[in-house]
Amino acid sequence: MFAPHRPRFNLLFLALTVFEVPIQASVAEGPAGRTERVLLLGDSWVHVMWLAKSLGTVFAEEGFPEIIERGDNTAVGGTRADQWRKPERLAILTRELAEHPTIDIVHVSLGGNDFFNSWKVSLSDEEEARVLDLIASNLEVVVNHILAQRENLTVLLCGYAYLNFEEPRASGAVPWCAEEGDLSIYSKLGKPTPSELNEGLRKLEDRKAALAEKNPRVAYVNNLGLMQYEYGYSSKGIAPKTVPLPEGDPSLPSPPEALNLGQDCAHLSPEGYKALARNCFEKFYRERFDDTSR
Repeated sequence: MFAPHRPRFNLLFLALTVFEVPIQASVAEGPAGRTERVLLLGDSWVHVMWLAKSLGTVFAEEGFPEIIERGDNTAVGGTRADQWRKPERLAILTRELAEHPTIDIVHVSLGGNDFFNSWKVSLSDEEEARVLDLIASNLEVVVNHILAQRENLTVLLCGYAYLNFEEPRASGAVPWCAEEGDLSIYSKLGKPTPSELNEGLRKLEDRKAALAEKNPRVAYVNNLGLMQYEYGYSSKGIAPKTVPLPEGDPSLPSPPEALNLGQDCAHLSPEGYKALARNCFEKFYRERFDDTSR
């Protein structure tokens, strides 16, 4: 699905939301003058960021070219929090952190596929709370396992941006984003409006934020509304840099300009992921890297 030596961005990576795809790209161990300090862990959002080197590019542009990320064995499209909490997955994390002692930050993107598998717009408030609490509980197991490996480790929970089933669904170009069909995420979610879906995602993100509030070694970055802010929404007359952050306009999805080829309901374009990486840098990494005591 991906070339072994460089990323290809097209609608094929939509399959990462449904099928678990092992990483084929790799980064040379210990490149001269560069240090792996960030381990990417999770689903297709970090999978694509790893292939695109979204974080490393932002680090270099912001004055930290010596710092790079790693994701060979831990950025795996399609994976869920309930999978990463299993012993065999936790063993992968243990090994990665033991073999790469310069890593002191684990950048986590998890919960989205769990959400796709279990959330529906028709859930009662109590049912929805149980679904989201279970996702958060599974995520907390993973986070606690990471933190137990070394005292100098910090976990960054990088939140999702809003999805968009509106324009992609209307185009009918992608089965994952279609109105109907066995692969339709939109249909499995119960065909929510943008407001309904955004509210569900916000509640999921609130639980991630709560995990960070419980532990000083866990940080959370809220990316809801970020794509609306960066790109605006041209078809609705919204200019870039005008919606309020955090959370933007909860009645709207992320704009199609931010999506992969403008048609991917569940993933951003490479430029969109770079904007996500830059927001994480501004909200977390800059202060971390500037702190020379670490």
